[in-house]
Amino acid sequence: MESKYLVMFALMLSATAGLIYEITATNLLFFYFIESSYSFATVVSVFLLGLGIGSFGIHRYKKKIKNKRLLFGILQIIIGIYALMILKNLDMILPSLSTAGLFFSSFFILLLPTICLGAIFPLAGSIISKEKNEIGLIYSIDLIGAVVGSLIAGFWLIPNFGNKLTILFAVILNFASATLVFNKKILRIISIICVVLFLLFFINSEIKSVRYVNPKFAKSSPYGEIIIEDNSLYIDDRVQCSADYTQGEKQIVRESLSSFDSRDLQVLNIGLGCGFTLNEILERVDNKVDIVEINPVIVEASRLMTDVLKNEKTNLIIGDGFDYLRKTTKTYDSIIIDVEDPSVIHSSNIYTVESFEIIEKKLKTEGVFGLWTYPCESQRYYDTIYYTLSKVFDYVYKVTDTIFIASNKELDYIKYNATTEKTINTLDKKTLSKIYFDDCKWWDIESHVLRNLNESA
Repeated sequence: MESKYLVMFALMLSATAGLIYEITATNLLFFYFIESSYSFATVVSVFLLGLGIGSFGIHRYKKKIKNKRLLFGILQIIIGIYALMILKNLDMILPSLSTAGLFFSSFFILLLPTICLGAIFPLAGSIISKEKNEIGLIYSIDLIGAVVGSLIAGFWLIPNFGNKLTILFAVILNFASATLVFNKKILRIISIICVVLFLLFFINSEIKSVRYVNPKFAKSSPYGEIIIEDNSLYIDDRVQCSADYTQGEKQIVRESLSSFDSRDLQVLNIGLGCGFTLNEILERVDNKVDIVEINPVIVEASRLMTDVLKNEKTNLIIGDGFDYLRKTTKTYDSIIIDVEDPSVIHSSNIYTVESFEIIEKKLKTEGVFGLWTYPCESQRYYDTIYYTLSKVFDYVYKVTDTIFIASNKELDYIKYNATTEKTINTLDKKTLSKIYFDDCKWWDIESHVLRNLNESA
C-alpha cells in the first residue's frame, strides 16, 4: 500500500515538472517567434504528439517490460538530464534561425522529453493497479500535478527566478520522482544526492548572479531578467539604455516637443527604461508627466540609474501602454514611446495601426507623436513603419535612424520617401515583426546598439 502511494506522488511530481517545462518552453519561444500563437502552437502540438507517442509505446510493449518501476525512474532521469543539457540552453541554440527553422528545431528539440513524459502515465497506471476503476484516480493525480506545475511556473518560478532556474527546479522534481519509485537502494541514494546537489545549486544561483561578474542590479521579472552593469540596463542580455549615452532620449523629446511654443503641455511617455526620456520631458514641461511602464522590476532598476521617479511632476502608471491608451480618457499634446523592438511580444502591439489609431485619438488637434524604434539596415522595415503611421496621421517624418515623428499638422521636417511595396502592420498580421526578424539581424542587436553608443560617445 505504501509503495502504491509513493508511485502516485512520483506521478504528481512528474506531471508538475512536465507542465513547468511546457510553460517555460512557451515563454522562451516568445522571443524567437514573431507571433505568440506560433510559440503556443509549437509547444502544445509537440507536447501532445510526444504524450501520444510515449503512451502508445508503453501500450504496445507493456508486456515486455520486466521492471516498470525501474523504467519509470530512468525516464525521469532522462528527462532531467535532457532538460539540463538542451532545454536550459535554448537561447544558445535557437537564435539566427528562420521562423520555419525555429518551428522544426523547437519541435524536435522538445519531442524526446515529451515522449518520455507520455510514457510516464501508463507506466504509473500499470504499477499502481491493474484495476480499471483506479484509472480515474490516477488521472486526477496526474492533472493535479499539471495544474500545480502551471501555476507555480507562471506565477512564482519564472517571474522570480527566470527561465533557466525554473528548468532547474523542474529537474529537481524529476530526480525526486525517480527517488520515490526506485526500489534499489543504490539508485535511490544516487537520486537523493542529485536532488540535494541541484537544490543547493538552485539556492546558490538565486542568491548571486552566475552570468555577471559584478552587476549593480540583477533580478528576474515576468518580462525577462533585468541587469544593470557598466552604467547600462539590459533585458535578457539586450541592452536598452546607457548612462554613458543619452543623446537618443534627448533627441526624441526635442523633436516631439519642438513645435510647441509653450511649456504648458500634457505629455505621455510609454516605456520607462533608464528614465532618461522622462527626465528630458520633465525639464521641458511645467505640468505633471504620465509615464507608463509594464514591468515593475524596470521601475525598481531605473531608480539606480536616475532620480527621475522622485520628481514631484512624475505620475507613474504600472501597466501595459497599449491597454492604458485604450482605457484612458485623457488627451495629450504629445505622446512619446520608447519601448523594445517590434519582435518582443509585449511591445509589438504598440507598432500596429490599431495602436496608432488609438494614439491619434488621444492626441489633441495639433498633437505630436514620437516613436523610437531599434535601428535596422532594411528599407522595408522603415517603410512599413511609415506606411502604418501614414494610414493614421496626415504627416509622418523619419528624423533619424531610430526616430519617427507623426502628426496631423505639418512640421518642419523633410518628407519621408518610401520605396518598397506598401505594407501595413496590424494586430491580425504583425508583418513588421517578421520583417525585423528577417532583415534586421536582431540576434546581434546588443552589439549593434553598443557599437553605436560607443561611436556616438
